[in-house]
Amino acid sequence: VNNFLKLITLLFWLFPADIDERITSINDYFTFSLYSNVCRSLFEKNKLQFAFLLCIRILLDSGVIDSHEWLFFLSGGSPLKELSNPAPTWLSNRSWNEILALEALPSFTEFVNVFPNNAEKCKQIFDSLEPHREELPSPWDQRLNKFQKMMILKCLRPDKVTNSMQDFLTDNMGERFIEPQTSDLSAMYKESSATVPLIFVLSTGTDPAADLYKFADKLKMGKRLMSISLGQGQGPVAEKMFHNAVETGNWVFFQNCHLAPSWMPKLEYIIERIPIDTVHRDFRIWLTSSPSPSFPVSILQNGSKMTIEPPRGIKANLMRAYDNQITEFLDFFNSENKKVNTFKWLIFSLCLFHGVCIERRKFGPLGFNIPYEFTDGDLRICVSQLYMFLHEYSDIPFKVLTYTAGHINYGGRVTDDWDRRCIMNILHDYYDMTVVNSSYQFDNDGIYHQLPEESEFNDYTSYIRSLPVNDDPSLFGLHANADISYAQSETYTCLTILLSLQPRTVGTEASSQEESIINLTNMLLKQIPQPFANISKIQEK
Repeated sequence: VNNFLKLITLLFWLFPADIDERITSINDYFTFSLYSNVCRSLFEKNKLQFAFLLCIRILLDSGVIDSHEWLFFLSGGSPLKELSNPAPTWLSNRSWNEILALEALPSFTEFVNVFPNNAEKCKQIFDSLEPHREELPSPWDQRLNKFQKMMILKCLRPDKVTNSMQDFLTDNMGERFIEPQTSDLSAMYKESSATVPLIFVLSTGTDPAADLYKFADKLKMGKRLMSISLGQGQGPVAEKMFHNAVETGNWVFFQNCHLAPSWMPKLEYIIERIPIDTVHRDFRIWLTSSPSPSFPVSILQNGSKMTIEPPRGIKANLMRAYDNQITEFLDFFNSENKKVNTFKWLIFSLCLFHGVCIERRKFGPLGFNIPYEFTDGDLRICVSQLYMFLHEYSDIPFKVLTYTAGHINYGGRVTDDWDRRCIMNILHDYYDMTVVNSSYQFDNDGIYHQLPEESEFNDYTSYIRSLPVNDDPSLFGLHANADISYAQSETYTCLTILLSLQPRTVGTEASSQEESIINLTNMLLKQIPQPFANISKIQEK
């Protein structure tokens, strides 16, 4: 609520006096600012869902999308009649039943009847690598809007619904709503105050400590940052550190709050009673915690939150690496050193390898036999070792570099022999003399490639921003079908979460919803066979 009010106040001073321009500018700015602020506290898997829900709410309010179609998209329906599947060789019975169910909606009343005549065209959509961008058979491509087309896509190819959501967001809200949202400590700090806790929500294998120490040094607060890892017996020490920092203006960093559930009520008590009039303006309290029911709700509601987890997708992983880690070597990156081009090419290659290792987890056992939590720290130590060895050796010591990266830094987490072999084979494609070349391509389509020798840091970041949001499985050495089961699961999980977020309506809308439920119930009752009139005669037979 506080962030909302701050944002509203700021908007009134930023935009032109013309009423129409002002309203348009405020709406656009506020929508994206709201999205960016909320995204900072969401896990990666929920960001697309939030952006899509935000877009749908706007379109529902403006009447572009019908509320019944929206609920049908989320929860589906039951067929009004039974018809045989016209294309059983490629269309599953489940998909055909979902198509039959569409007939309950006014916009699709004739679609089921003409489907058999358009089965060949629909098969082309089904077989396409990008079915969400294929045209529907005439006249349906012209008759239906983009959301209604997505409803048909859900019936034919549910694995591509999330891709269709991204296109839908781009068309209606702008591409920035699907671009990776990088975690920015400076933005989080800028919106904070001495009485507002700053909370890092952790995922498995993540630790923001290094980034926070680096940020503190940047603000000349490194020597005034006091940290403690919470656990048994650490409560009194942390409380004393807290009260001292409130008076002196130090920062306190309480790590792993989820490991001290019994002390959480005390933490809530002392934060709520920070003396507003006497607290030092430089004071900040930073907290880290995994999702935990013992973490105080009031701190979550009033605090500024940021999730800490690896981003999703090669593009987002590359952007995160260059924003957070490669900047440490910026002076050397833009220098005239004779080894700088080698450093640039190997750094990009190493960051790409890091992204590939992280993204292979989503394919389950097709990626690795055991899922591993590779972290930014694995990449950070590899980059530091590369920088060190390039300065110490006249020739590139690939044998040393591949051993430290593959067997120690990344391989140290790997417990399966076949996974270790897989890691080393992948590493060989990215950490080899062949990649030290401005014309080298990492994939068959040439999307991922080395940049020319004269490229600077900004050229690399611009190139990374131009990369596709979604990755082809071939980049990971996998067949295109490897993505289907993962994408289908992602679609149904996404729709389930969106359905759970629908408001429990009241008044007229509630009665309308009740009428829809009654109609659906009556429709289902009609499909149930009637009870037998004479049981005794049936038993005689």
